[in-house]
Amino acid sequence: MEHEHLGGKAMKSKINRLTACALVLALPLLAACAGEWDSAAVRNMPLKGNDFTKALHKEYLALAEYEQGEVDWRGVSFYNTRARMAGDGEQVYPTKLDERGIPKDKEQELSEARNKLMNAYYGGGPAKAPAQMARAQAMFDCWMEQQEEGHQAADIAKCRIGYTAAMDALWKVVNPPVAAAAPAPKPAAPAPAPAPALKAETFAVYFPHNSAKLDREAKIAVIKAGAYAGGKNITAVVISGHADRSGNAAYNRALAERRAMAVEKLMKDIGVNPRITVQTFGEDEPAVSTGDDVKEPRNRRVEIRVQ
Repeated sequence: MEHEHLGGKAMKSKINRLTACALVLALPLLAACAGEWDSAAVRNMPLKGNDFTKALHKEYLALAEYEQGEVDWRGVSFYNTRARMAGDGEQVYPTKLDERGIPKDKEQELSEARNKLMNAYYGGGPAKAPAQMARAQAMFDCWMEQQEEGHQAADIAKCRIGYTAAMDALWKVVNPPVAAAAPAPKPAAPAPAPAPALKAETFAVYFPHNSAKLDREAKIAVIKAGAYAGGKNITAVVISGHADRSGNAAYNRALAERRAMAVEKLMKDIGVNPRITVQTFGEDEPAVSTGDDVKEPRNRRVEIRVQ
């Protein structure tokens, strides 16, 4: 029964052999993971396929590189894998809803968005408008990913607005309005009244005392204004900074300016493109009239006028 009791040297030799075997088996898996994270290799790969798959490769690669900057390696792997498939000329469809953990109250909106995207796909979008089709698909997948994570409202809004803008441009190509048949001649009728002007909307963003930092409620208010601006024929956005009357007037004007600049930055970060004008009033135009040196929460605000 001596073979049941290995000596020290024999035991060490056996362990070394097992360790070496484990490393050999693990090397292909480590190489595969590194390939999914290697955005440089995906960027420099020779591209195959058509204009759509090449544009899709570019869009997914940009998302992978963004996630790499955010140190989100799961996102890097997901987008690099899709970019590599597109670069090889493979057919890559938009993410399905059951492939992500989407909250119940967001499923209908995302389902409708995907259905519209697939209608554009089968309506000839990849051939008719490859860049817009690729952009809309990548932004939809970005929207899905961020909605599943669910903790970065600004990133969710940025992807959703990006999808909406690309989809609007794509839809005009794949589903152009059909010219109606010429009607039979009719007696001259009075000229129709001009269409009413687009209704301007004003959104208020409130700040803590002596602060220009956007808290959660303030960010939500800015995102709502951005969504309104992104979904309509908007010509301009005017951002006005205000302060209450606590402190001196010069300091309050500077504080109101910092608040307005913080709102402008978030608007641009979530993809609002219309011309943005920033103006500062300090304590001069309060929402609520008060005496001097009074802390009034309703006066510590930035107003966003979308017109």
